[in-house]
Order: sequence, then C-alpha cells, then structure tokens
Amino acid sequence: MFVLSAGLTRMGVSSLIDGQVLRLARQGEARLVAVLMTVTALLSSFMNKGVVAAMFLPITLEIAKRTRQAPSRLPLPMAYGSLVVGLILLMGTASNLGVRDVMRDAGYSPLGIFDFAPGGLVILLLSVLYMALIGRH
Repeated sequence: MFVLSAGLTRMGVSSLIDGQVLRLARQGEARLVAVLMTVTALLSSFMNKGVVAAMFLPITLEIAKRTRQAPSRLPLPMAYGSLVVGLILLMGTASNLGVRDVMRDAGYSPLGIFDFAPGGLVILLLSVLYMALIGRH
C-alpha cells in the first residue's frame, strides 16, 4: 500500500488530489477537516479502506504543510473518514458480508448493497460535524 502511495506521489496524482481538496476547502481548518473526511469516505466506498488511508497519508501531510497546520491535526480525521464508510455500504466491511451470508443461509432475505446507507450516511454526517466542530479542539 505504501509503495502504491509513493508511486502516486511521484507521478503527481497526489498533487492533483491535494489541490482539489484545498480548492474545495478554501480556508479554515473546520472546512478542511470536513472535506478531507468526506473525500476519503467517498473513495473508501469503492476502494479498500487501507489503500485509501495509505494513499491519503502523504496527501494529508502535504495539505497540512501547505496550509501551515500542525501535521498531527489532519491524519486522524482522514482515517476516520475512510473507516466510517464500513457503515454505509454492504461491501464496506467483511462483517457486513458475513451477516448477509448468515441471513441468507437462515432463510431471510439477504441484505442489499445500500441497506446500510440511510443509517451510515447519518453516522458519516455526524462524524464529519463532530470532527470539524468539536473533535479538532
């Protein structure tokens, strides 16, 4: 994962991503935390959470450097953004897939890919709000 992350950084992909995140966040740590968490959550919906976290670690540190923030303030919200997606999609965690299989084997209707989405999106929103407004202090 870290080799992939280093390769993306050397190819300039990381610079493109951090530029877009900074453009969306404009100014302010709260907005930056919210954008960073949301972007990593969206990417983690379609990619492995570990890969997204490894890919975004150098991006997050570069964003901290460019915004003159302490590099210790942004990695945790970024990691939470990539982790909370497990509560949104069926394929988000292996546990969700295991529960689906147990339900199917027990004769119940198996869970669909978006069955977790309503509750998971609320948890994502609350997580982003908490980290942007309270958790960063």
